[in-house]
Amino acid sequence: MKEEIVKHIEAISPAKKTKSEREKGFQFLRSVEVNELQEFIPNLIEYLQSKNSFSKYASLYLLRDIILQNNKDVYINVKNILFAQLLFDKPMIIMHTALVLGEIAGKYSEESEEITEELLSLENKSKLPQKDLVMGYIIEAFGCYYKTYIKQSDMIEFIERHTKSGSPKTKKLAKEFLESA
Repeated sequence: MKEEIVKHIEAISPAKKTKSEREKGFQFLRSVEVNELQEFIPNLIEYLQSKNSFSKYASLYLLRDIILQNNKDVYINVKNILFAQLLFDKPMIIMHTALVLGEIAGKYSEESEEITEELLSLENKSKLPQKDLVMGYIIEAFGCYYKTYIKQSDMIEFIERHTKSGSPKTKKLAKEFLESA
C-alpha cells in the first residue's frame, strides 16, 4: 500500500504530470485512510507552498482531512502556510482555503477567532478582480462555525456589507446567511 501512496503523492506534486495522472492521484489519496497519509505531511506542506495550483488544491484538501481527524497539531504547524494561501494570486486557491479554514474553525473552536480575523482581513488585503466572488466563499466559510462563534457581530457586519456585492453569488449568499442567522 505504501508504494501506491508514494506513487500517487508524486502524481500530485508540482512536477510535470498530465491532468489525468494528477486527478487519478488525488482521487486515490482521498480514498486512503487519513492515518496512512501522516508520514507524507511534509510532502503535502511542500506542495501547498508551490506555485502549482493543482498541487496546492490537492494538498490543501488532504491536509484538511488529516487536520479534521483530530490532528490539531498539524493545523498548528501549517496555519501560517494556510493563511498565506489567502493571498495567492489564483482565486480558486483563495476560495477553497477559506472554506477549509471555516471547517477547521468549526472543528476547533479555540482557533476560530484567529481564523475569523484572517478571513475578515482579506476584504482589505485582496487586490484580485474577483474579490467580490471571493468574499462569498468567506461567507460560506463562516457558515461552518457561525452558531458557535462568540463574536458573531463581526461576521454579521462583514456579511451585511456584502448584501450589495458586485457578485450575484456573494449577494445571494449574504442575504441567505442573514435570513437564517
